[in-house]
Amino acid sequence: MASPPMTPSISRRYLASSSKYANLHANARPAEPSIAITKLATQGRPNEALAVYLQLIQDGGFPSRESLYQLTRALYKSSNLQGMYAIHDTLISYYNIHPASNKSARSMIYMYTMLINLIAKHKPVNFETIRFLCKEMSQFTTTSNVVLYNTLIKTLLDNDQVTQAHALFKDLLCNNTLNPTIITYTILMKDASRRKDYNRILEYLQDIQSREIIMNYAVVSIVTDTLCDINEFDKAIQVVNAIHHPKKRDELSSPKYRLQLLKSIETKQTMANIKKKKRRKKEENEEDS
Repeated sequence: MASPPMTPSISRRYLASSSKYANLHANARPAEPSIAITKLATQGRPNEALAVYLQLIQDGGFPSRESLYQLTRALYKSSNLQGMYAIHDTLISYYNIHPASNKSARSMIYMYTMLINLIAKHKPVNFETIRFLCKEMSQFTTTSNVVLYNTLIKTLLDNDQVTQAHALFKDLLCNNTLNPTIITYTILMKDASRRKDYNRILEYLQDIQSREIIMNYAVVSIVTDTLCDINEFDKAIQVVNAIHHPKKRDELSSPKYRLQLLKSIETKQTMANIKKKKRRKKEENEEDS
C-alpha cells in the first residue's frame, strides 16, 4: 500500500537515516516525532501526521500512545481508510516482534474499533475483512470488547446481511477469549422476532439457559411473545417461572413483574382460544351449508 507523500516542511528532519532509532530500547518513545504527530493530527493534518509516523517506524522508532491515539482519531475523522490500513499493518508487524503490554493492547483495541467502523462506512461493506479483523483483534482483547461484536452484528442485521451476522456470531461463540452477553442475544432475538423466525429464537433461548446468562426485559418479552404466537403457552409460563427467584431483588424477579407476565400470557391464551372457537364454528357452518 502506497504511503501518502510527506510534507517537506514537517518531515524532512526524519528522512536522514533508516536506522536512526535502531539502538533504542523497545519501549522507548522518541519525543520529537511523537510531538509532531500529535500536533499535526490535532491540527487536522492527518496525512502529514501519518507521514511522520511512517518515517518514525522506518527509522526503527515507535510513537507515544497519545500520539498514536491522536493519529488514529484524525485518520478516522477524515475517513482515510488507506491510512488506517497503514497504521494497522505497521502495528501488527511491530507487535509480532515486541509483545504488547496491557496499555498497548488497549491502544490496539481502539485502532481496531476505528478501522472496523471506518470499513463499515465504505460501501459496499467488506464483511470478510471485518470478520478477519475481529478474529485478529482477539489476541489483544478481553471479554469487555464483545461490545464491538455486538455493534457489528447489529449493523449487519440492520443491513439485511443475516448470513454474515450469523457467521460473525458463530465466530464469537468459537472465540477463546470472548463470550456472548445478554445484549448479544437481545440483538439477535429482536431481529429473529422481526422476521418471525421462531425456531431461531427458541435456539437462542436454549443457548442462554445453557450458559446460565441472566435474561433482561427485552429477551423475556420476545421469548414469551414468541411462545404465545406459536401457542406454546405452558412453555411461556415455564420461562416466567424460571426467571422468578424469590430471594433475588432484581426487577425481573419481582412478584409484580411475574404477575404482569402471567396475566399477559393468560390474556393471549384467551384470545387464541376465542379465535380458535370462531374458526371452528366457521368451518362447521361451511360444512352445514
